[in-house]
Amino acid sequence: QKLNSPVLRLLVAAGAMDVEQASHLTREGSSHTPTSSFDGQVGPGSSRQAVSWIGHLCQHCHRPALELWRRIKLEIVVELPMLRQRWMIMAFGIVMQYVHGVFTQLAHRMHKPQEEPLHDVGFALTMELGPEKHWVSEAIFGTLFASFVIWSFTPFVLQRKRFYTVVMWSRLLMVLVVCQGL
Repeated sequence: QKLNSPVLRLLVAAGAMDVEQASHLTREGSSHTPTSSFDGQVGPGSSRQAVSWIGHLCQHCHRPALELWRRIKLEIVVELPMLRQRWMIMAFGIVMQYVHGVFTQLAHRMHKPQEEPLHDVGFALTMELGPEKHWVSEAIFGTLFASFVIWSFTPFVLQRKRFYTVVMWSRLLMVLVVCQGL
């Protein structure tokens, strides 16, 4: 059977899956329609008929759900070999983030303010929010961080492939380690 998806052809060429698995994914995604109807029987052997009946009932939500599941499964098949290659880099980055957090807390708790603080141009250009409006900074940071995390997993849901999640997170962690180490 001809492989229509360029991603499946790439996976077969890279050796991540064989032609039979790829053609099974192609068949499963394109021709998955229920064939029999539910006849009211309950018991052994009737679960396939019940699933078929449910498929008839919610055909409008069934197809998008199967398509989403197919995309997630395909993305996991693509990203898992990359995760296996980069797991040590990602583990190192996560451990360094923990170490950085510990030492930041230590520095914060052991800090003794000086009589005359150092001059900072950023503080001179922006106004001070004050303790009663500290939530503004937290809300801006939380919104930006949450939207980045959600966006980074969009290849698992959306059809257009722009980046690999594992590669992006490993690079991000290494950049954070380098910047925090300086």
